[in-house]
Amino acid sequence: QSFRSFKVGKNGFVDRNFLLLICSAMISGAETAYFSFTPFHLKEIKAKEIPVNKIILTHLKAPKRLLATILISNNFVNVGIVILSTFVSDRLFDFTLHPVLGFLIEAVVITFLILLFGEIMPKIYANQKQIEFASMMARPLKFLVWIFYPLSTLLMLTTGVVDKKLANQGQSISMSDLSDAIDITVEK
Repeated sequence: QSFRSFKVGKNGFVDRNFLLLICSAMISGAETAYFSFTPFHLKEIKAKEIPVNKIILTHLKAPKRLLATILISNNFVNVGIVILSTFVSDRLFDFTLHPVLGFLIEAVVITFLILLFGEIMPKIYANQKQIEFASMMARPLKFLVWIFYPLSTLLMLTTGVVDKKLANQGQSISMSDLSDAIDITVEK
C-alpha cells in the first residue's frame, strides 16, 4: 500500500469526511439554535409569516421529536466520520508496528476534530445567530424528521418509559432542602 495509490480527489474519502464533518457541524448548530430561543426570538419568528418560520414553529411544537432526530442524525454522521477516518488512516499508514500511535491518530485526533469543528465551534456560532441558523437548517431538519421518524419514535418511547419510572420514584425537594443547597453552594 503506497501513499500514491490513495485517492483524495473530488470523489475521494477525504472529501467525504470533510462533507460529513460539515453535516455534523450543521446538525449540532441546529440543536443549539432551536433550543436556545428566547421569548423575544419566538416573537420575532411568529411576527414574520414566511414559509421557513412556519417550519421552525412546526419543529418547536414537537421538541422531543426534534431533539431525537437531531441526536440520531448527529450520531449517524459522527459514526460515518469515524469509519471513513479509520479507513483513510489505515490506507495511508501502517500501524502494525505501532498500534498505540494508530489508536492515538484514529481515536484521539478524530475525536478532537469532531468535537472542535463538529460540536463546539458550530454551537458557539449558532448561539449567537439562533434565528439565522434555525432558518438555514429548517428544511434539512424537516427532511431528517421524515427520514428518521421510525427511529425517533422508538427513541421517544424508550425515553418515555424511563421518564415514567423516574417520576414514579417521586423524589421531591422541599423548599428547605433547596434553600440549604443554595446556602452550601454560596458558602463554597
